[in-house]
Amino acid sequence: MIDSHIENRFHFPMRPAPLRPVPAGRSGQHRRAARRARSAVMIVAAVLGASASLAACGGSGGGSGTGGGTGAPRVVATTAVAADFARAIGGDGIEITQLLRPGVDPHDYDPPAADLEALAAADLLIENGVWLEGWLAEAVSASGVDGTRVVMAEGVLIRHGAAAEEHGDDHGEERGDPHIWYDPRNAKIMVANIERGLVAV
Repeated sequence: MIDSHIENRFHFPMRPAPLRPVPAGRSGQHRRAARRARSAVMIVAAVLGASASLAACGGSGGGSGTGGGTGAPRVVATTAVAADFARAIGGDGIEITQLLRPGVDPHDYDPPAADLEALAAADLLIENGVWLEGWLAEAVSASGVDGTRVVMAEGVLIRHGAAAEEHGDDHGEERGDPHIWYDPRNAKIMVANIERGLVAV
């Protein structure tokens, strides 16, 4: 038995604290976090599956892209999501340039000369679509890019209305939510789209 003077000496109770009910709002947050965790697992599985499939097809390293003298196709990805998927699939067999850096608003982006040069030299351009890159059409025209283009949103489920407003975009109701990668079903389609583009170059 624990003496009571030990409890008094350290000024904390030696008995377990009573359990308190979890507030309803916090419980909802936990459920959403669990759903996102499950989605992340499925997205990773989709990327790994596409990577294995691409390797079985001969990989992207045997394409026609010059890759600045390395023989690897030069890939330009507009977003971090596109770049991460492409890296996971192509690995060391591609050279990739990511246009939108962390913290940059994709709606207000103004590509500098270096990014226009990367576009001009690209063998493959990977874009999100769903009006996320409103600046891209002008950048493509200015750079004269003539490589293969992949729109990750092709064939995905695009959310509208209240469901789209969860991510805070004003255009969610009219044009649809451009954050298509949050849905693991969409992620699998996006990966497949990128895979086809890499095989093509």
